[in-house]
Amino acid sequence: MAEPGLEAIEGRVRRLFDRVHEAEQRAGLALGAVRVIAISKTKPVEAIIEAYKAGICEFGENYVQEAETKVRSLPDGAKLHLVGGLQRNKARKAAGMFSFVQSIDSERTAEALNRACLELGRRMDVLVQVNMAAEQNKNGVAPDELDGLLAGLERFGSLNMRGIMVIPPFERSSAYFPAARALFEEQRAKRRQHGGFDVLSMGMSADFEVAISEGSTMVRIGRAIFGER
Repeated sequence: MAEPGLEAIEGRVRRLFDRVHEAEQRAGLALGAVRVIAISKTKPVEAIIEAYKAGICEFGENYVQEAETKVRSLPDGAKLHLVGGLQRNKARKAAGMFSFVQSIDSERTAEALNRACLELGRRMDVLVQVNMAAEQNKNGVAPDELDGLLAGLERFGSLNMRGIMVIPPFERSSAYFPAARALFEEQRAKRRQHGGFDVLSMGMSADFEVAISEGSTMVRIGRAIFGER
């Protein structure tokens, strides 16, 4: 018997893509301009496979250890993003499993990941995590620390600095989107000569349409795909 709720995933994904495409159109974007990352933490592999069959190719996990239990059972085309904090002692495992790390928040973490990528002979796309309101219970750098951190990360040749992942307060999250967009655009302009700084990861199930209207290029969706936890 199928896991409860698995049969509903296809319909949720179809409705989600419809909403994303409508938000893209309203924002004057090409269809498919916004990447959808399914947040699959705590979800079984069977649910991830159903979402993949429905058209989702990228999945976000919070913990290296949990991802390790799933990665061998995933479809060949599925890609994993680390959206939770990265412990330096897990950097080598992360470098071997993930295609994207969205949660860089210090030079020491980046250095460990860069070293692991060098050992494995690969380059990895990464984002710097920004804690928009400097909340004590969340990881990420404060907005006024972003410029300094990005400058320090330029020395890590195995990491592609693609942009930022923003974590606003849960309440009134969309109120922080304009500031996050301005922060992203400021840093993109500074790095225009290098190219590739093009990802603003912002927006979740409750607010992704507003996030797209405010410039998000990547949304992180859990509940709207997998249902309530």
